[in-house]
Amino acid sequence: MSRLLLFAVAFSAAVFNGAHTSHGIVLVNDTWKDGTRTDPLSPDYTENGVDLDHDGDIESAWFHGGAGSFDVVGAGGPLRNDLTSFATTQSSLTTYFAPEATPVTLDVGQKLKVTFVFTPTLLESDGIDMTGQSFRMAVVNTPSIARISTDVNPPQAAYSGYGAFINMQRPTFDAADGMPFELRERVNPTPSGGPLLSSQAAYWSVLGNGATNGNPSFTSGTQYTYTFEATHTAADELAIVSRLSGAGFNGTGFAEVDYTDPTPNGGSFSFDTFTLRLNSGYQTAGILDISLLKVELLNAVAPLVGDVNFDSIVNGQDIALVASNWLQTGDAPGDANNDGIVNGQDIAIIASNWLATSGPGSGAAQSAALPEPGGLTLLSVALMLDGLNRLYRRRNPPL
Repeated sequence: MSRLLLFAVAFSAAVFNGAHTSHGIVLVNDTWKDGTRTDPLSPDYTENGVDLDHDGDIESAWFHGGAGSFDVVGAGGPLRNDLTSFATTQSSLTTYFAPEATPVTLDVGQKLKVTFVFTPTLLESDGIDMTGQSFRMAVVNTPSIARISTDVNPPQAAYSGYGAFINMQRPTFDAADGMPFELRERVNPTPSGGPLLSSQAAYWSVLGNGATNGNPSFTSGTQYTYTFEATHTAADELAIVSRLSGAGFNGTGFAEVDYTDPTPNGGSFSFDTFTLRLNSGYQTAGILDISLLKVELLNAVAPLVGDVNFDSIVNGQDIALVASNWLQTGDAPGDANNDGIVNGQDIAIIASNWLATSGPGSGAAQSAALPEPGGLTLLSVALMLDGLNRLYRRRNPPL
């Protein structure tokens, strides 16, 4: 069988087997490569999916309230909150991963995922009561009047969202209510709301617990990863996963709460804020080193399947991008199926989504309504593939 026919057969199989790939949008992916926590500046305080300053990170600005110091240690991080000299005083850390005017609002099938990686340096207890949930993290939607732009604590307001309330007694959990890893939902008993994370019972209702008193808790110098996932279900519910993992944590390496909320987030599917509160250095951590914040919108309508140049239409420009990166490996432009190489499978995906555009019904669902490529299309693409391979061999002769 000739090479040309082999390409045609492979391409045909890929098309008629429905080769598609799902995409997500990374709103924030910050490791503090630039050595600053204040980028970007007003009005949005977030790069919101685009590396505007071309430093290799997609950033969001951070604000610090309360005691202690809070800054990036150096280029490449970590971002450090230091409460060693303020062992009995609180500190708050807040960042906005979406602009005020356009929070992340989940459509059916979409998921918001927040990944937060940190390493605590723990102080020895001085005998104070450590039975509360003194380490708190939350993913919320902040009312416009409550957005901060300087280093202060978030004000009282009618926030909506979810929080992890965690006991940091060591070496084992010892929560007074027997719930050392709680998932809570924000409630607002008054129109003006109340403190964001400093008040617990009055403004947050318990949804579940994922750890057990007496199990191992935190170890100084160990890296932990907290993930929060919220998925808008077909039943108009919000499926929440709150998870913290690290070596030996809770005896299993992780603590997790899964909860499906039939009345989600105060009736809203919108989020724009990630925030933390450390009640004191003794009750939480003397030093908290943050090495990653990543915020993703998964299974989103955009970018479009096959739209490898992200211009909202699948056409010849996408094929041109594949051609210009033919057989490149790694994170190369044109890799439509994210398999680490630009090749005929990416052409097949483009062909099966030919002339699809972004918007409702785009991507795999829309491409199903498009006519399948005919024999002439298959032959044309096969010829192009053969030409690309010949060009590649000329430019990269065998040694």
